[in-house]
Amino acid sequence: MFRIIFWFILSLVFIDLSAQRGYDLSELTPMELKQKRFEDSMQKKRDDFARDFDATTYFQKLREIKLKADSIQLNETLEYFKEIEPFADTISHLTIQSSALSVFPNSIKKFKKLKTLTLRRCWSVHLETLFDQIKDLPHLTELQIIFSEKAKLPDNIGLLKGVKTLDLNGNKLNELPEGMAGMTSLVSINLHNNPGLDMYNVGLVLSSIPKLQTVKLSGCKIESLGDNFGKLSQIVELDLNLNSLVNLPANLEGMKKLRILKLSKNSRLNTMQIYSAMAQIPNLEELDLSDCGLTELGAGIGTMTRLKKLILTNNPLKKIVGEIGNLVHLEELYLGAGQLQKERIPLTELPASMGSCIKLRKLDMRRCQLNSLPSSFSLLENMTYLDLSWNQLTKFPEGIKTLPLISYLDLSHNKINEIPDDLGQLALSLETFYLEADFYSLYNDKVKHIPPSLARCKKLKRLSLKDQVYEKLPDRFWFDLTQLEELNLMGALLQEIPNAIENLAELRILNLKSNEIKSISPSIVKLSKLQDLNISYNPGINAIELLKYIQSMPQLRYVDISYNDIKRELLEPVAAEMKQTKFVKLETKDSPAYERPKGR
Repeated sequence: MFRIIFWFILSLVFIDLSAQRGYDLSELTPMELKQKRFEDSMQKKRDDFARDFDATTYFQKLREIKLKADSIQLNETLEYFKEIEPFADTISHLTIQSSALSVFPNSIKKFKKLKTLTLRRCWSVHLETLFDQIKDLPHLTELQIIFSEKAKLPDNIGLLKGVKTLDLNGNKLNELPEGMAGMTSLVSINLHNNPGLDMYNVGLVLSSIPKLQTVKLSGCKIESLGDNFGKLSQIVELDLNLNSLVNLPANLEGMKKLRILKLSKNSRLNTMQIYSAMAQIPNLEELDLSDCGLTELGAGIGTMTRLKKLILTNNPLKKIVGEIGNLVHLEELYLGAGQLQKERIPLTELPASMGSCIKLRKLDMRRCQLNSLPSSFSLLENMTYLDLSWNQLTKFPEGIKTLPLISYLDLSHNKINEIPDDLGQLALSLETFYLEADFYSLYNDKVKHIPPSLARCKKLKRLSLKDQVYEKLPDRFWFDLTQLEELNLMGALLQEIPNAIENLAELRILNLKSNEIKSISPSIVKLSKLQDLNISYNPGINAIELLKYIQSMPQLRYVDISYNDIKRELLEPVAAEMKQTKFVKLETKDSPAYERPKGR
């Protein structure tokens, strides 16, 4: 640290020490003259500093400051222990952050009900002494030694026989002590961000801990696991995310209890080898290969027939091989892009063999480039969750209309411009339906008519038809969708909200932003559960009536009626009266912001 500061200071001292060119001051403008004088003044300060600077004295002062700060921190920590000691028998969680503390006071032994002990940035603490002090605490089940730059753990950690969770995140460990075999209750260990670990040693020690189930080794810059990992016959979950793995050991058949394997963000994986290696794990059910740079799902995936959950999010996949149909136990499949991912997955089609994955319940294909689904998709009768948003679909997929159990369906941001008159069995199960359009898409790529068939979805709780261009909703919509809790009709061309809105008694969120509403029924005040109301950007609405309705709804928590024809003199008294309601924006027609609104 001192070396970094030293070079930083030198860089300041020697800036602009090259020969300066002469100036004829009479030729300079007043602004240039002012700038020249400023530069000369700064140069003089740098020269004076360089002449008087003594590196030895400077760093000696820094050491004195650090020692003083450490002394103050240590005294504060010890004083803290004195303050809480009288309450030791009531404390179950204790966190200590002190870089100066080396030995805990013996009063730590009095914390008989302590369940969790956290040491954060405790660089100086003597762990061997601490473990001897806390070994008899009867309820201590979680120990966290995090961001403490520990390169080694003492062998007597095995004295902590009651500890079930051990968190060693953010240290500099090279190896684990053999004494960890004595931690007979240890179930979970977190070794995240310890980049210098000897994996031969780690595999050997972890295999000796009898009850260990969960191992986290993410962010450790691991290139190879070594054959000892095949001996971890007791673990259930292994997290190897964010490493540099290329191959996996060939002897993984010994990991008989392993159910969950996480390999996310290992961009160097050899897919020709890893599938055959993982196929040796007899009971593997969940595999995470997200963000691994995979362009093709190799045929080897078909050998992993026991998989129930496969995560391939954020991979630039161009093809899904037909062998995926061998995964007859697969229940969840993630092939799309994550919520924060902007790039589309170049996947344009699914193989017909997908229809063989008859137990599939959840399929996430967000931000792919699908333009159709295979006809075999209709065989996936156990599907309950389907996300096909941000694809290239031009028609409502026929194959999903026969699926009887889908409760969540997202078809937003495609080019679907028509909802079918018959939704088939789909109408009987839908609880969440999103069919949002892209605001910037062409008129012909948007839905212009809402058919009565939508009203048959009587289980709907969440519905969004945002940015479509329909002018009205079918009459039965307001009478039959009585279970709706969230309704987003933003960006349509609606001109009125009818009396029948009172039938949507479960409604909590209603978004009518950016329509052409001129009339809204007074029966909206009967929606006693409504908490979030947005009627902004409807300048033709009757302002006095709208404010009257809002005043009659004290349960409202969030209201946005900005950019309507409402004057501040009307709005501000209402907002002041409704103290429990947050008016998200108070822009009114007579405010400057109204004339130049930002966005829609």
